[in-house]
Amino acid sequence: MRMLVAALCSLALGGLFFVALCCLAAPLFWGFELATHFSLYWLLAAIVLTMVLFAVRRPRAGAGALALVVFFGWGVLPYMKLAPEIGVESEQGTEKASVLLLNLLHSNDRYDDVETFLREADADIVVLQEFKGNWASALRAFVASYPHQQIQVRNNAFGLAVLSRFPLSDERWHPREDSPLPFLSATVDVAAQPLRLVAIHPPPPTGQSRARMRNDYIRRAAELAGGEGARMVVGDLNCTPWSPHFRRLLRDAGLRDVARGRGLEPTWYPTSLPLGIPIDHVLVSDEIGVANRELGSDLGSDHRPVRVEISF
Repeated sequence: MRMLVAALCSLALGGLFFVALCCLAAPLFWGFELATHFSLYWLLAAIVLTMVLFAVRRPRAGAGALALVVFFGWGVLPYMKLAPEIGVESEQGTEKASVLLLNLLHSNDRYDDVETFLREADADIVVLQEFKGNWASALRAFVASYPHQQIQVRNNAFGLAVLSRFPLSDERWHPREDSPLPFLSATVDVAAQPLRLVAIHPPPPTGQSRARMRNDYIRRAAELAGGEGARMVVGDLNCTPWSPHFRRLLRDAGLRDVARGRGLEPTWYPTSLPLGIPIDHVLVSDEIGVANRELGSDLGSDHRPVRVEISF
């Protein structure tokens, strides 16, 4: 029995090493990058495998599995609650705002539940994605309660609505206003303090062409969100914090992920898998403090809402 367990563990160890190689080669091929998104689960598998290998007295293989724990844990650990929270309570300003992100799921029909949640969340800035015609009709009264708004309704999964209690200026739709996959850059005037906002929903990397388009959108978001002053990127980016393209966005735009140190909670649960991954993000510049980040409950979408309280 021990021999069988050891043999199965050896196969699992080889598989995890292959996954680790794919993660290292993620910048080279979109298929390799898909492996990075499940880094939390690879870490959990490596931990279990390490314990089993040492239990069946395979110390060399156990050391190899332990190396994988370190490899996957390097990216996952900063998101655990045991890591110190960053950017909590900014000392650089007293202006405060709440931001809510929700991918509605264009086929979702729980209109009343969503509207009730949105009204109770009472956010100052609301970013709604997959804003299709059915949602535009169902949420007409809620949308009208915000004096400042930029909306592009689409009959695909890429409609976008940005609602704000604060004035918006310098609003621009990218790549162009009539694009089938539009995203918005704008300045939000929070009590005369400018906040640069990029609200974006690139396509999922389900093939080479779509992965290339997603990466192009992310690069453009980094350009628009770069520079000086308070800046923020909000959206379903269709990538996790372990993607090299996500890390490049943070580096090039000078942003940080507000989820770091606050617990690794999945925001998207694909219908075909029981495992969720974090792909809905709020990224902020160093001028912005984060007092709180929380996820909402199931509202019929495959995404959970993200609500963040900021100050600057």
